[in-house]
Amino acid sequence: MKVIKVVVTGSTGRMGQMLIKQVLTDKKLKLIGALEKSGHKKIGSDVGLVVGKKKIGIKISDDIISLFSKTEAVIDFSLPEATIEHSKYAAQARIVHIIGTTGFNSSQLRKIQLASQHATIIKSGNMSIGINIL
Repeated sequence: MKVIKVVVTGSTGRMGQMLIKQVLTDKKLKLIGALEKSGHKKIGSDVGLVVGKKKIGIKISDDIISLFSKTEAVIDFSLPEATIEHSKYAAQARIVHIIGTTGFNSSQLRKIQLASQHATIIKSGNMSIGINIL
């Protein structure tokens, strides 16, 4: 069974924490990183402790290049501006970018469409079914 390496963005938010817990319990997924915006007060904190579990040895980071270069998939429930930035890096790394972020304007949607020429992008404004399948 192939295990997929995953990074979660917006990792300290409510949805980010839920996603991290789910990835940690799924035998087909391996959490290799958790991304937050530069300057966030939780950068350097152990992900396990942030989600209410024991330490797991993975620290919250703002180093997008390092994380995206080591992963196969990014699960993104952040803000539109951040998601656009993530889509650029996902395209450069040729990785899967799962987007649950909402509130994009037409210009931002166009940027995601351009990134999808180089990365597999799965975008949905309603992930309730998608998360259950994941």
